[in-house]
Amino acid sequence: RALVDIKEKMKRLIYTLLILTLIACQSRKDTVDNKSIISDKELFGKYYIMGFNSNVSLQLMSNGEFVYENQYWGCTGGGEVRRIRGGFNVNLDKLSLEPQSLINISYSRIDREKIEKDSIDYYSSDSTYLKKEFQIFKWDSLRYLLSEEYYSNWGYEEVENYYEKFSNHYNSDYKPSRRSSYFVKRKIRFPPKNSLNISAIPKEYQKRFLKEPIFAEIIEVKEIEVDYENEVHQKRKEYKLNKGRTAGVMEKMIFYGEDECCTIRINKIEDEISFGRIYLCDDYQAECGNGDTVSTYLERENGKFKNVH
Repeated sequence: RALVDIKEKMKRLIYTLLILTLIACQSRKDTVDNKSIISDKELFGKYYIMGFNSNVSLQLMSNGEFVYENQYWGCTGGGEVRRIRGGFNVNLDKLSLEPQSLINISYSRIDREKIEKDSIDYYSSDSTYLKKEFQIFKWDSLRYLLSEEYYSNWGYEEVENYYEKFSNHYNSDYKPSRRSSYFVKRKIRFPPKNSLNISAIPKEYQKRFLKEPIFAEIIEVKEIEVDYENEVHQKRKEYKLNKGRTAGVMEKMIFYGEDECCTIRINKIEDEISFGRIYLCDDYQAECGNGDTVSTYLERENGKFKNVH
């Protein structure tokens, strides 16, 4: 009986040691993977989102601290900067921000005198909201911070998250530029040479990154009444395309006309057809017409399609 008890205790001890060893190995693996990201010097530096008379930057520093700035500038001078500081953590390809302090800086329109309010502890509100969770995505020398959130950095409704915006940019024949609507850090004059590793993108967004452009024909244009800012009913043109879900079309995809001005965002989709409206303002957009060819692809050099099929 005593011998049986000893054997059982030995089994439990061996099992416990095995579990502890596995946990230690996994912890070591996580530490190594984490260091492999942190030791990547390309991770550190400033990431930008560029807008008109405004930009958002997120600077990651090697000491584990970040500085986030949301800047607005008036056409006649003056502006505001909202600066948030804190720490960040990296776990594999995930970045988490931990905001700590907030300061607002104002510039006079006339003499650009800087007026700073006292730094205060960070608090979350409509005007101070900060996206805190990102995927660190690499494409050669480029580094992206991609978020699934739909909150806008500019204060108005955002209909696309960073993955959706990135996919539309990529589908249009991506060429790195200084303007972007998601966080990116790039080396000027060092465009990516290798293909985008789409498998590193979360699965729910992978089909948005097209291997071949989708070409479609506008088969109907009609006016519909839509709500504008939930108050005013206005007429807008709806464009019906002869391609739908079976051809790979997805909601929020953007199609371009040959002149680069006609940009249609898909907002309704069926198996064989899809519907969309002009992406930018109607008053300065070139009209798309019935029978016109549109595509997810946009050749930026001269605005002409190639390999139309």
